[in-house]
Amino acid sequence: MLRRLITIWLPIAAASTAVLLGAYAVGQQGMRQTANFVPEQMAEDSAYQLENGAVPAAVVPRNAVTVDVSHSVLPFIMVFDDHGTVLESSMKMGSDLPVPPSGIFAYVSQYGEERILTWQPASGIRLATTVIHWKSSVPATSSATSFATPPSTGGAISSGFVLAGQGLRIVEDTTQRLALMMFAGWIATMIGTLVIVMLTYWLEGKLKE
Repeated sequence: MLRRLITIWLPIAAASTAVLLGAYAVGQQGMRQTANFVPEQMAEDSAYQLENGAVPAAVVPRNAVTVDVSHSVLPFIMVFDDHGTVLESSMKMGSDLPVPPSGIFAYVSQYGEERILTWQPASGIRLATTVIHWKSSVPATSSATSFATPPSTGGAISSGFVLAGQGLRIVEDTTQRLALMMFAGWIATMIGTLVIVMLTYWLEGKLKE
């Protein structure tokens, strides 16, 4: 009896598990992808302005609110020159101004952009970012001055990188809650299907009597 119950139940359990795992994967990826929408649009808009003669200070106004990514998930913009030096930034991390690994700029220089990038400047801080390489097609309208940290490089900037991003904390917290709900649903499904199989087997025995 036990062997037959397991033989009937296991395929049902396996199929249910596969469906739930698929549903979780779709939900998790969907939520992660939504975190890219704002950075992508901000990076595209900023790169377009820079390519058409705007200076970094116009893309990231110095009187803008600086986003501290150590506790905020608001979107931010950073503008770099071709060497990866920060020209303007609306982001900080505590008292620091982190910059992404130089390999990212090398990759973007070769391919033009990197849209689905998770940058982790410190443990527990993960950012959804988009990096685009820009090259101005017209003379800059004014001289570009670099961000207060690092020191000024001066001069008009004709090309560089723009990085837009936002914190993933809320998305990741929601994903964790989704995982817990899916796990609870999986437990309930396993128990429910087993009970149904047992009841079906019991009813078949009763009908045969």
